[in-house]
Amino acid sequence: APLIHKILQEAYDMVGDYAPSEIQKQLTVKLRTESHFKLEYFEIADGRTLLPIRLFEDTDYAIALTAVWVGEVRLIDNVILKQHVLQDELETE
Repeated sequence: APLIHKILQEAYDMVGDYAPSEIQKQLTVKLRTESHFKLEYFEIADGRTLLPIRLFEDTDYAIALTAVWVGEVRLIDNVILKQHVLQDELETE
């Protein structure tokens, strides 16, 4: 699980320098090269709809999410890549 967190942190660090598709491509390759992981998915998506995004400018809430299998165990994790909180959202929490 620490490697998954490291990969997601890399995705966060790449925002601003790379498009979502390039981040996804590079980090998918890294996850697939781990011999003890079987990658199910690695996506960059809108955090509200979970639909893939082309550009970070397409949303105000972007996330990276992944699932991998290690033997019989499915590990899932995610990280917020971009979040813009509106004042009315803060007041409803």
